[in-house]
Amino acid sequence: MSYSEVIVVCEDDAQGSFIRTFLKKRGYGHQRIRVLGFPSGRGSGAKFVLDKVAGELKGFRAWRAKALIVMIDADTHEVSQRKAQLNKACQARDTAARSAEETALFLVPKRNIESWFRYLNNQEWNETENFRLATNDGLAKEAARNLHRMCFLDFDGLAPGRDDPNSYLADFAGVIPWAFGKSFVVPSGF
Repeated sequence: MSYSEVIVVCEDDAQGSFIRTFLKKRGYGHQRIRVLGFPSGRGSGAKFVLDKVAGELKGFRAWRAKALIVMIDADTHEVSQRKAQLNKACQARDTAARSAEETALFLVPKRNIESWFRYLNNQEWNETENFRLATNDGLAKEAARNLHRMCFLDFDGLAPGRDDPNSYLADFAGVIPWAFGKSFVVPSGF
């Protein structure tokens, strides 16, 4: 296996495309990113992530990769429940839970990643409706480019005239200082 600076574990192609596009905007080439995404149409993406998280967290620590990004949709769960499931999956495989000092990030979009896409693409959004069927790779990539612009070019973190985004989008913005070498303060309410 070749060395990757950033390891990504995600449920589906939409999440993988979103994260990979954001990382590419930060200058990470294809070879520097390893995305483990669940093949669509083959069962539960959430189960895939829960099954993989412990092994990838161990690998991240052993290989001293720059970052580990794990993404799993909240679906009908609370975000805190999903994060607890990730920690429990690690404990079940004798892996220490992610610590705040590590450059490992557990991202849990409320309902699903498509609510983030809609917010970032300046569309109507909420945290309860399932927007999964209304997405495509183009929306994921455009959302990632918009997040990059908001974080690194606009510096205000929020699109003008918009309500606060899904509060868990702040977790993704939180990856910026440690993984990408630029100071960024998450605005209040983000």
